[in-house]
Amino acid sequence: MSDAAAGRCPFNKRYVDAHAEAGLARVPLAPLLRRLREDPGLLDPATPFDLGRLGVDLTGLSQRNREELHVNLLLALLFEDLADYVRPRLLEHPKSFTEGPFEGRMPRRGRFGAEELRQAYLADLRDASLAMVNSFIGYWQRGLAQQDFILNAARQPPNLLTAAWRQLYALMDGSEYYRKAGYDITTIAVTGSNTALHICWSLVEVAPLLAPGSDAAGYEALVRRSRKEVLPLAIGSLGMLVTYMEASGLHPPSSLAVHPMPADQTAFRLESEAGGPVMRLQGAAVEPFRREGDGAYTGCPAFYVPGFIESYLDWVIAIAAHYGVYPVEVG
Repeated sequence: MSDAAAGRCPFNKRYVDAHAEAGLARVPLAPLLRRLREDPGLLDPATPFDLGRLGVDLTGLSQRNREELHVNLLLALLFEDLADYVRPRLLEHPKSFTEGPFEGRMPRRGRFGAEELRQAYLADLRDASLAMVNSFIGYWQRGLAQQDFILNAARQPPNLLTAAWRQLYALMDGSEYYRKAGYDITTIAVTGSNTALHICWSLVEVAPLLAPGSDAAGYEALVRRSRKEVLPLAIGSLGMLVTYMEASGLHPPSSLAVHPMPADQTAFRLESEAGGPVMRLQGAAVEPFRREGDGAYTGCPAFYVPGFIESYLDWVIAIAAHYGVYPVEVG
């Protein structure tokens, strides 16, 4: 989503303005990714990667903030490969919902009786979807490590992907912040994917709260019309995203992405559009937030991979349809 598009949407405008009010400047990664593809030598593992060589001004930023900018750029490059790995597996999976973490979870269609039973059912499906994507990420990461090992053993130079992988691991290994937090490529990819899946599930779950009395097809159509509404969350800083999710009820109360949306959420509101009602993000809970030493942010690295986040939503919609998650009467 372009900055111009962000300015035309009320939520986007408030979200972007709040970053400016907090003293945070956005560093767009798209032109930097183009530079890296055009000149892979910038990722030569013999020299520590430096954003300054790409013209990014790091003056006044804390060491942690500088490292985060470097990590997010390298992750955005690697996530292009992750998306290529995950997408076909997500597309294949809806054909057989009896495999992997979903084995034994049979559809329970119709009314659920007590609301807590529906909540437990949703939590079960959330947990299974997170487990499956996390396993994909683990296999992808091991494949990258194996590719790098083979090239290194054959004394061949790294390709663009393995060069970025080496730079990222070297940066994290030498970072006090990332070592102390226990972060590596896999844990960051898992955390980001779990957050994305939580937001996708939230869109599915909030539909019956905002438009009660519809049928399953109506709810799915509402979710599909609203799919672009959740993307603006990915353009912000991590701190701003977390504070907004907590204040609006979008963040699960336990901080675990297996917990369904609460009924008292204020993140979404139903609004009329020419093509039908849309669940639109609300900006009332957006407040400026900045950690000490921060001055710049990039947004989620997955945002820079076209269609990556949307592929998660398509998958969640398919799971919701197969398992009958909407509280409707059936004949």
